[in-house]
Amino acid sequence: MTILEIYQLRLGQYSNFEGVVVMICILGYPVAILLIIKYFLIKYSLTKYSFSEVEPNILLKRTFAFLAIMSLIVILYGIIYNKLDGLFIWSNIFFISSIIYLYVVHFKELLLQAIHVRNRKKELFRYDITKFEGDKTHQLFKYLIKNQSDSTESWTYGHEPTIIAHLNNFSKEDSDKLNVEMWNWGTEKLFNLANPIIETDNVYIDCYLIYFKIFLQINDIEMEESFINNIYLIENIPLGNQTIEFYNSIKTKLVAFKGNEENNNWYLNIIDKKIKEETNFCRNK
Repeated sequence: MTILEIYQLRLGQYSNFEGVVVMICILGYPVAILLIIKYFLIKYSLTKYSFSEVEPNILLKRTFAFLAIMSLIVILYGIIYNKLDGLFIWSNIFFISSIIYLYVVHFKELLLQAIHVRNRKKELFRYDITKFEGDKTHQLFKYLIKNQSDSTESWTYGHEPTIIAHLNNFSKEDSDKLNVEMWNWGTEKLFNLANPIIETDNVYIDCYLIYFKIFLQINDIEMEESFINNIYLIENIPLGNQTIEFYNSIKTKLVAFKGNEENNNWYLNIIDKKIKEETNFCRNK
């Protein structure tokens, strides 16, 4: 049975098995070829893709699986009925091509999955403070050194949450040691530590006081600006916790950065209010 005969004769002339083969040749192969053509049209933006349709890569994968099954049926028909003609040869080509494609796609998916798992492990290791030797304070110091040159995005979404979780596990002894040693770490490490400090909910860490002590250590304009924009957090320092000189130092630094212009009244009003409250508290003790 040649390809030409299949398209010329009626379906009723064939046995059930032959009828299936005829249907594959009349409908199956053309539909599969059209779907493959559609995939390439979508891939090279020659036709529009509707999101209500099957995703193109999935469509192509299903098409080749369908093509492989149809080709196998035709091959079996050719072998059983000894019809090793042009249709048999083309079916072998379709079958082998489909199997190769599906194998390559499957191998690619396994490879991508392995790469993803490896990258995930690498990412987890990258954000692991406990991999460093020493106590918790020393681990934090080593972590800050290792990652201080990373991008802002890495700090925002990776390092800062990691440091916050680490700080939340500090005991009182760990916190006391941190409060002694951190002031020798340098301004860049202190700056990177500032945001995690105010986000920690560890009761042993006086986060707001440490935050503004870090501010007093910073002499970089870009770094200072983030602290000044958070000046309202100074209200969270308990009265009597620090001297009036401490707040005056912050005000001096604030004025040096922002000046006394009228549009900076919001910043100055906050610190002046805190100084007034602290002064009244000291008088009433």
